Amino acid sequence: MNTPTDAQLKRTTDDLCKYAKEVVRTEIIKGCLYAYGSELACYRIMNAYKNRIQDVTVSYSENLKTWYFCLEAKANVQDTAQR
Repeated sequence: MNTPTDAQLKRTTDDLCKYAKEVVRTEIIKGCLYAYGSELACYRIMNAYKNRIQDVTVSYSENLKTWYFCLEAKANVQDTAQR
């Protein structure tokens, strides 16, 4: 995944907030998109992606004390498969 511009990340965040039906915080870490919010918000986002992209994760972060949704970049998935 190429590093998105601020405008692209804002549009993506707006879309994820719409899917979640609440405000979520987003960031890019090592080419993966993370959205942080409530458990319900994260599962709503996952539901929006479930038939389009398989490399999504929803889990609870003990150190951040919040739920997160992770959309793994396809390039990272291919790199992992080739190792």
